[in-house]
Amino acid sequence: GGACPHPGAATAFLQGLLAEGTLREHLAIEASITPDDVFGMVSAYGRDTAGALVFLPSGAGPENRVGALEPMTDTDIAARLRAAGTYTPGRLESTSLAGLQPKIVLQRTKDLWYRCLDGAPSTHIIKLGTEPDSALSDVIDTEAACIALATMVGLSTISAAVTHFEGVRALVISRYDRIITADGQVERVHQEDTAQALGLDTRDMNRKFQRGKNLPSLKAIAAVLRNSGQEPDPLLALTAFNLAIGNSDAHAKNISLLRPQDGFCSLAPAYDVAMHAHHRTFGNVFAMDVNGRRAMTTLTGADLLAEAKAWPLPERRARRVVHETLTALEAAIQDIDRDLHPAVQDRAWAAVESRTKDLLATLN
Repeated sequence: GGACPHPGAATAFLQGLLAEGTLREHLAIEASITPDDVFGMVSAYGRDTAGALVFLPSGAGPENRVGALEPMTDTDIAARLRAAGTYTPGRLESTSLAGLQPKIVLQRTKDLWYRCLDGAPSTHIIKLGTEPDSALSDVIDTEAACIALATMVGLSTISAAVTHFEGVRALVISRYDRIITADGQVERVHQEDTAQALGLDTRDMNRKFQRGKNLPSLKAIAAVLRNSGQEPDPLLALTAFNLAIGNSDAHAKNISLLRPQDGFCSLAPAYDVAMHAHHRTFGNVFAMDVNGRRAMTTLTGADLLAEAKAWPLPERRARRVVHETLTALEAAIQDIDRDLHPAVQDRAWAAVESRTKDLLATLN
């Protein structure tokens, strides 16, 4: 075996599995530990995490991974979602996923929903929608639309749809790190987000953004891919896509890698992609520098090519990747059934159309 990692690196990796912000505090209260007790949080909530890792009590064997399923009605799911958005003692989930947005996980089996207990693997993530009067009330709607667009251009394989559980609006997302076998069993697929892959300690949540030196960069992520046997072309395609849709939240924890048992890695399907440029609160700052710049409305196709050159990618290949991605997106915007996304505003669609056209026009 190889050398053991530094304890700080192991802690940073485990930290990357845990919830953030207020949700993290609620989970810590429920487990009677402090929010910064990383190992305590993993012990309490590590039976079903992102990827294939399962954390079991000392002495427990593989048979303890099976867990149990509890049937859930729409009323039950609504109650769980409400509890995730506030703090309701005894009603929080026993699993852990990174992020700030209130969410729960469930398993979907034979058209029925089940709560996952004692380490049973989940198949879907359910995100609680924001209040109707919120400035970001359409975020789950644009996320569903953008995941559909990403699937149409070949950047994702997951499904997402906005639904209601007893009046509670939520986004239902299939997990790309789960596989349903022919006999109906759920298997986990190992993955890590790129903050974990880069060894970033994200207890300071701003560290997942490129805001200064020694923080995540697209070039560093490209190097991780290449060092693991994968060319970074898909990362360039995803970056072009995120700029075109106006996704200002494409930070290191929203880009992940699949880590199969053969030792190679690949870019995970696109997730947590949404339209932000049409919002009044849009900050116009991309999560990562592109060619040393980050003001989204001024970034161009030429900047994408210059960024790719630094990875390095040959100019002709980079141009082809960006051009194919944007032209596919241009077609997808016209072909997508907008009736399936009624809460996505016309100005949101228009912003994506305009930005995609501008990026293509400046690809020189």
